[in-house]
Amino acid sequence: MDLAEGSVGATRTATARAELDEKGSATYQFDIEWQLSPNPGLTAPLVLHTGSIATALQPGCDAVAELIDANAATSTISFDPNIRSVFFEDAEEALSRVETVVTRSDVVKASDEDMRWLDPHSSPEELAARWLTLGPSIVAVTFGAHGSFAICADGDERIPAYPAEVVDTVGAGDAFMTGLIDALWDLGLLGGHRRGQLRDIGSAVLREVIKVAALSAALTVARPGAALPDRAIRDRAANRLTGD
Repeated sequence: MDLAEGSVGATRTATARAELDEKGSATYQFDIEWQLSPNPGLTAPLVLHTGSIATALQPGCDAVAELIDANAATSTISFDPNIRSVFFEDAEEALSRVETVVTRSDVVKASDEDMRWLDPHSSPEELAARWLTLGPSIVAVTFGAHGSFAICADGDERIPAYPAEVVDTVGAGDAFMTGLIDALWDLGLLGGHRRGQLRDIGSAVLREVIKVAALSAALTVARPGAALPDRAIRDRAANRLTGD
């Protein structure tokens, strides 16, 4: 792993404070300055993932947009808006910024809470369908304990949540996103040269992909801290569920 220029030697430490309520849900406070070198030295990554503060906070968010454009030909672009409302004037501004990145993305994942905040006049499913028309091959929506939804050109799929005793929700969305990317990697659908195959993904295959993502999230919320499962942990859990 390489650190981009400017990743060390900051004049002060950025902080994000998470506070959990009695249900394990988190609220956040941030003290962050965000800048990104215009040439961070990436070498044609297979996947370029971004979201949340990186695409919301000036001046770094502008450099992120340039980085996406510079790598779009060779990389799968994945995006999780993961809204932190403190960085926006209002939901209208946030939606405009989010959809600017959606149009550049291949795989988009968002929570139902974020989508309802961004567009209270549409259901998360309706907003996902609209985002699909902007360019992505897949748009996935997480509904917490109520499962997951995903849509592609071939159709949409909905699955229930895996049973889990919730200890800490921090990292659940990241676990879903990494599980989603990992499942697509297993299928050989990542990289700019595979963009056509990703766009042609069938809804039945998409269902299996979001099952992997949902299991990753369920395993994460069942333990304290943002402790995302690796493949070995997830595969053992999947084997227990299927009785293998």
